[in-house]
Amino acid sequence: MCISDAEIRQSVDGVTVEGVVQKISGLGLEVSKALRDISERLTPRCSFWLSTRDAVALEQKELERLHKIDRGGDGARPDGAGLRPPKAAIGNRDCDAAHNVGGESAVAERSARNRRESLKKQRQREIEEYEIQEGAGAQEGAGQVRGRRAPG
Repeated sequence: MCISDAEIRQSVDGVTVEGVVQKISGLGLEVSKALRDISERLTPRCSFWLSTRDAVALEQKELERLHKIDRGGDGARPDGAGLRPPKAAIGNRDCDAAHNVGGESAVAERSARNRRESLKKQRQREIEEYEIQEGAGAQEGAGQVRGRRAPG
């Protein structure tokens, strides 16, 4: 099955250097066209995937913001007004850690801390006022019962 020297020479008989150069140039053109076609098909797909990646990043940011709102973090407004505090963190030293999820800025963290302290003081005042009212009500009620006399 070996090809003889004569057969090899006969298969390349009539081949010139110019012919080989033309064939190589033609192949180069075909490769360039094929690469251009592939590039034309891949460019829109790459743009689509880049847009999809950007859309996913935007949705992740929105979900993180909504998660902060749901947890009572400062996702909606820097001062956190109108947001409920996290249940487990009210009046607790771990409150700072609960509010610091997502890397809040120092200003927002300070604002949240001030809001928590204000709520804690307000609750304490309400408790004291309630106790005072209960104490006064008990004294008035006791005094009224003792001070009543039967008509007549």
